Amino acid sequence: MGKLGDYLREVRESKKLTLQDASKATAVRKHFLELLEQSRYEELPSYVHVHGFLSQYSKFLGLDFQNSIKPLLDEECQKDGFGQPKDELNAELSKPPSSLSVAQIISTVVVILIIALVGYVIYTNGLSSKRIATRTAPASPERTTPTEPPAVVAVTPIHEESEVLPIDNRTAVNTIAAVENAPSTDNRAAADTAAADAPSTVKVNTVLLKFSDDCWFHFVADNDNATAIDLIAPAGSSRAVQFNDYFLLDIGNAGGITLQHNSKEYTGFGAAWQPLKNVYFRVDENGVLQQSRSLPR
Repeated sequence: MGKLGDYLREVRESKKLTLQDASKATAVRKHFLELLEQSRYEELPSYVHVHGFLSQYSKFLGLDFQNSIKPLLDEECQKDGFGQPKDELNAELSKPPSSLSVAQIISTVVVILIIALVGYVIYTNGLSSKRIATRTAPASPERTTPTEPPAVVAVTPIHEESEVLPIDNRTAVNTIAAVENAPSTDNRAAADTAAADAPSTVKVNTVLLKFSDDCWFHFVADNDNATAIDLIAPAGSSRAVQFNDYFLLDIGNAGGITLQHNSKEYTGFGAAWQPLKNVYFRVDENGVLQQSRSLPR
């Protein structure tokens, strides 16, 4: 082991903290923290990852990264010679933590299934009632995208409730409106034709994630795991993501990320290297990006 790894381990143990405690607080996997404490830097994919993980770990331990940790890192770690491909890191990040027991995994799966069943029942009942209520709703005017430069917008405080309409519900509303506007005759075929020709209004929203600092993030659109993204974005990079109704975003460095939607930018999600988890984002009826801690319904 190197001096830096021994020092990190001694500080952590003096505070009576475990690697699991550090992993939960920093959003860095326990295995990566073990590599840092063992000074096995070359087993991480790049110097950027070593630098970012050490910065988060130092802050968690209450250490001065720039003046105390960085000099030791420069002595022990060279920027070249990292052997593990970056794809292996992304695969490692997508694996569940090894510290979970079989019983914990089973109980987690059972809870998820129960939540999914309850959500489906609530969604089905809400869809039926909203379909009736929106029969006479006037069509909203088509929005145009502003051409002005992006304006920085203060982040809306996190709300516990969400009012996002499901995709299928909004499509059903337009179909019903098209049928009711058809000529009033006894010919049922006219109504069926109007409903079949009604255009779909499902809108694909695009948000640009911009990173001013190294930042780990996890993204899932519309509760569809097939859209999941889980990786570390280097400082100065950006990533475009798309969704229909809402998306989930976990952030490892809340102070290093900005969201851009249409002509507006959203920032101020937290302090530098502060992790932020289970935050949902949706676009409200005014085209403003909103956030909440609860799953939009």
